[in-house]
Amino acid sequence: MTQITQVTPGTQVTSSASTPATCKTYIPVVEKVLDRILEAMEAAGWDWDGTINTVDDFYRSNPNEIGGDWGKLTPKKRSRVIYVMYIYAI
Repeated sequence: MTQITQVTPGTQVTSSASTPATCKTYIPVVEKVLDRILEAMEAAGWDWDGTINTVDDFYRSNPNEIGGDWGKLTPKKRSRVIYVMYIYAI
């Protein structure tokens, strides 16, 4: 049986007997930069599952495919921001 506990607004902790505990939260990213990265992922044959984890996996395996865009995902003051799910083990 899966158990979900609210930790902070927007963050959930999930665990079960067969899987390690994980947290889901949403992080801000610059929309147009994410769009460019998703285009590169699609061109390379990667499917995006809606999480920043997939973008991170793509970057680690193909750092030259997205170049400096990885560092530009972090929003500046006047950037158009969207929130993308990030899942991590606790």
